[in-house]
Amino acid sequence: TPTPTPTPTPTPTPTPTQIPTPDFKALEDALKSLPVTVLPQPTPEPTAVYVFDPTVLYQELQINADALTPPASANPVNGTGNTDNLEATDNQDRISSGGGNDKALGFKGDDFITLESGNNTAYGGQGNDTVLGGQDDDLILGDLGDDLIQSGDGNDTVFGAQGKDILHGNQGDDQLLGGEDTDVLEGNEGNDLVFGGQGIDFLKGNEGDDVLFGNEGIDIVSGGIGNDTTYGGQETDLLDGNEGNDLLWGDLGDDLLDGGTGEDQLFGGEGNDILVGAEGLDTLTGGGGNDDFYIATQFDTETITDFQDGSDRIVFTGGLTFAQLQITSENGNTILTVTSTQQQVAKLLGVNSSLITATDFSENNSL
Repeated sequence: TPTPTPTPTPTPTPTPTQIPTPDFKALEDALKSLPVTVLPQPTPEPTAVYVFDPTVLYQELQINADALTPPASANPVNGTGNTDNLEATDNQDRISSGGGNDKALGFKGDDFITLESGNNTAYGGQGNDTVLGGQDDDLILGDLGDDLIQSGDGNDTVFGAQGKDILHGNQGDDQLLGGEDTDVLEGNEGNDLVFGGQGIDFLKGNEGDDVLFGNEGIDIVSGGIGNDTTYGGQETDLLDGNEGNDLLWGDLGDDLLDGGTGEDQLFGGEGNDILVGAEGLDTLTGGGGNDDFYIATQFDTETITDFQDGSDRIVFTGGLTFAQLQITSENGNTILTVTSTQQQVAKLLGVNSSLITATDFSENNSL
């Protein structure tokens, strides 16, 4: 009597690690109750294959050095070496905190606020404000207007609130919260939490092991260097792991996920998603919807955990064609191998190899 072949246990779909949801309202209320008397945005085409270019994204995130120089014509408001409450006028003001744990309020006008040593709190108020963080742990709220905020050396919390804001982390483990409208956020050094909020947002983690969450709107999210976790949130998002062993989660919408280098995990979530593992031994899970999985000879082996025959599709790029493939079965999984080189390009978990035909593939596509 032949020994029956055991049915392989399906691989469970991992659940993404929960990240803290910033309490925007509490932060704004706390800053407003203190005791004191733009970039062009391209709209990604949901059906297009987006080419991630970290260099271009980084250039979009740069701050002009002139923007970090306080205007000479602004009204000066200077702190001391003690703890100060510094209040601006309704005109353009130049606030410098000095030492101590200071509180600086810009109110109306396009204000320039420089925080120095101490754990400081700054509130830009109305107008297009510029705020530079100091040496310690600062709390900064841009509020109304299109604000430019660059944190300092400590572990800073920065909230752009309303307006088209540019938020840059610096050294330390920073929390950057975009809020409403279209924002540009970059974590820089440290292990940062970058939260886009509403609108079309551009997020980049840069160095460190960062967590980036696009949330609402069409977002472009790049992890940068380090082992990063990126979440697209709602609508159609573009996620790039870049370097390191990254986790990319598209969530809702028709998303594009590109793992970049390293051993990455990609989860499309809901919607019709495009998943590109690229370099490294990557694991791809499409989730709901009709998903496309990109494979190429220049990539390492892509493990696809939930390929659905008849709804999902494997897309060849880099000159690979269906005729070049050898399709075999191994332990209940389907293995795709380049016949001429015996290079294994993909593994489809729990898929019967007899179901895989040319109709499951698309050729002559490129990223």
